Parts: sequence; C-alpha cells; structure tokens
Amino acid sequence: MTAVRTPLVVGNWKMHGSRAANAVLLAGLKEAGPWNADVAVCVPFPYISETALALTGVDIAFGAQDCSAHEQGAYTGEVSSAMLHDIGCRYA
Repeated sequence: MTAVRTPLVVGNWKMHGSRAANAVLLAGLKEAGPWNADVAVCVPFPYISETALALTGVDIAFGAQDCSAHEQGAYTGEVSSAMLHDIGCRYA
C-alpha cells in the first residue's frame, strides 16, 4: 500500500513587499482556500511577526526565506533556525 502524500506549496517574495502589499497578499490567500495541498509563505524577516498575526487561526503556515548556517554567535544581521522555530516558523 502506497501512502498518499499531501503536496506542499510554499511561496516567498524575495526582497519585494511592503506592509500594505503583504496585507493584501495574505488576505487574498486566506480567501482563496481551501486547497488540496498544504500551503505556506516564507517571508522576509522584517514581516514575520505581522505574517504570524495575519495567519492566526488560518490553515496557512509561515516561515522565513532564509536563515543562518550558524546556530548562534557573533554574526550581525543573521537569524538562526532556533530563533525562527522559537517564534513559530514552520519552514526556513
């Protein structure tokens, strides 16, 4: 018997976006569901908090576009995977 896997669709917006544009995009995603896939957005770090709030109670996961290869240390401007996990990011 073969297990049925649910597709995962993840989008990011590179170094585009603004608070206003992100709000419009996330509202559109929330209205567009439900899907036959797991859906997530991986956003630029400055927008993670607002994204988490906007997606509260919605079946859309969020994550970060990128994270440091280092777990911790003196790496100015870097964000570790542990930090992202701590704030609820599912993907990095």
